[in-house]
Amino acid sequence: MIVQKEGAAGLKTGWVPTLYGYGAQGLFKFGLNEFFKDLYTAAIGEQNLTSLPAKMTLWAAASGSAEIFADVALCPFEMTKVRMQVALPGTEPAIPKQIVPAMRYMQANA
Repeated sequence: MIVQKEGAAGLKTGWVPTLYGYGAQGLFKFGLNEFFKDLYTAAIGEQNLTSLPAKMTLWAAASGSAEIFADVALCPFEMTKVRMQVALPGTEPAIPKQIVPAMRYMQANA
């Protein structure tokens, strides 16, 4: 149906925000996970992390903390992708099909 209405180019709409969004999410998720592990280890004290359950609890807290920031980094890109994909061609308001103009449009019209 998309190919009939928008042509083959319609299938690639939204892939750039997806690429950047999941790249930002991965950067924050894995980068901040290590940061939070070091931060929480310093706060709790390495001498208090001798048991496996204590280490696993710290790892889970670090992972959860990093995921919060990762999801916040992903959200604007996902919002852009969805708006680009659900905007019907020829309808108003016309959402640009490029990532930067689309994000600027949404910022101005939020």
